[in-house]
Amino acid sequence: MATQAQAPQAVPVTMMAGNAGLPDGSLYGLPGVTIYSEQKENNSPTATVLATGAQTTALFSANFKQTDVVYAWRMIVNINQTAVTGSVGSALSPYFPYNFLGPIALNMQNQFDTISYLNGFDAILFQALRPQKQQAWIQNYGDQNNVQGFDTYSPGISQVSAPNPGTAAFVFNSANIFFDVDLLPGIQFDLYYDLEENGMLLSSKAQGIRTFVSPQMMAGTNRIIQPRVTWDAAGSLTAADTSPVTYTTLPTTYTATGTLNFRRKISYQPQSSKDAPLLWNWQYSRQCIRAAIGAQAQVTIPLPLVGQILMFYIRLWNPSSGTVGAPIPLANITECDVQVGSGLFRYQDTPEDMQSRIWRQHGLQLPDGILAWDLAIGDDGRVSNKDAINTLTTSGCQLVITFTGAQAATSYYVLGYEALRYVALQ
Repeated sequence: MATQAQAPQAVPVTMMAGNAGLPDGSLYGLPGVTIYSEQKENNSPTATVLATGAQTTALFSANFKQTDVVYAWRMIVNINQTAVTGSVGSALSPYFPYNFLGPIALNMQNQFDTISYLNGFDAILFQALRPQKQQAWIQNYGDQNNVQGFDTYSPGISQVSAPNPGTAAFVFNSANIFFDVDLLPGIQFDLYYDLEENGMLLSSKAQGIRTFVSPQMMAGTNRIIQPRVTWDAAGSLTAADTSPVTYTTLPTTYTATGTLNFRRKISYQPQSSKDAPLLWNWQYSRQCIRAAIGAQAQVTIPLPLVGQILMFYIRLWNPSSGTVGAPIPLANITECDVQVGSGLFRYQDTPEDMQSRIWRQHGLQLPDGILAWDLAIGDDGRVSNKDAINTLTTSGCQLVITFTGAQAATSYYVLGYEALRYVALQ
């Protein structure tokens, strides 16, 4: 007579972390196994005395902590300044207040800069297009104007930020300017396809999975990671792109301190590879490149040969506009085409087409002079690398911008791109 099969014995998951028969990552994220935390970093706070007419470098006293698994760092920016201006005329940059910050970089183990921005405005553009939390309030990407409370007649007092200034007069007050910059070493995918270096998708990996790509395992004293931050000139006579305020004459007295605080989002050090997040050969990266447009009516911008490009934007600037420069208006553009392979169109766009797509994807209206394409968010709203442009396996990946006429000889563009780079695991 057949007997009923016995159910396997149930054992606590926490007792299984050292079980060699379990696949890597199988216990990661389980309750009672993975413990999350948000904490201060070693070099928080770091204060720097700012100057008009010159950049200054933030000098950090320590590296980031060398423990745990890091998913994000948050850089909290606080600028406190006063200026004695007399009859000096002034105006805010179109990039104010973000270009108080100049070049920002975050290097991973001397392999490459996982983050490389030309200034804080680039950081905020990335943050708006790819926030750390996908469901974040999109109009609050710099944490400047927090929701004041449920009762709009007697709102609570924000502990995060002051109201965003609207006039140049604000910068002459003894007031603080706040915004946050996320330093993200990785990205959460709803569907991730693990490609080989040559772009092939093996049959054993044909199904997309939900995973975080590029978690930073900070165990060990050899994990030397520290940001590089430069403060831009706090005032300028000629360049509104690299200074938050422009003057007719520099102030006779200027006093300002920029303070950076850092926080880390982590899970505590795993016991083994079983309760650690999965590691992938593709590493997350955000980069910026500047190049000249010149006196041309059409410019071809090649996409860099880095790997899988998930999103990219173009920031257009004309230094010869007026006395301090200005963004090149999108009204100056008739067509902006993303091409792959032998002149195949990935997107055959006008600026209106581009703006409409970004609005449907993000609910976001970009500033003037900005073009952007997000290949990671599909029609179903999920974040995936399945439609990324792989520049390692596809030739002729480029953006062709056609203007209404020749641009100023001094005009330039900044290409900001989000990509997965192939870095073989040791």
